[in-house]
Amino acid sequence: MRDIKFIAWNKKLKAFAPDNCSIQIQGDDAHVSFDFFDGNFDTALWDLSDVELMQFTGLKDKNGVEIYEGDIVNHNGIGIGYIDFNEKHAAYKIIFKGTTRKWLIDMLDREIREIEVIGNIHENPELLD
Repeated sequence: MRDIKFIAWNKKLKAFAPDNCSIQIQGDDAHVSFDFFDGNFDTALWDLSDVELMQFTGLKDKNGVEIYEGDIVNHNGIGIGYIDFNEKHAAYKIIFKGTTRKWLIDMLDREIREIEVIGNIHENPELLD
């Protein structure tokens, strides 16, 4: 069974929704609401146009860190790249910096053991310079 999870980046606030929340997309209202599970049951609303949702790939890096779209990874022997979704192949890919090289990844790929998450494209774009 595969976990379906997302993280939400607010482009205006330049911040991720907190880890301890449940993201709910309210279609007609076009916003993302999330509830904080801190005992207060506070709810925040973000306009959907301000949010980028990034899906969990179902994979973990060599340290057990979950890999999401937009994560910047270091692959031993190949270099640094970021995770993106390839619609043509319905698979996640790593686009390596400084090259046109792309590499499709999947859950059966033994090379996943060589990947380490080192940041993400929103908070650490300098890693791709």
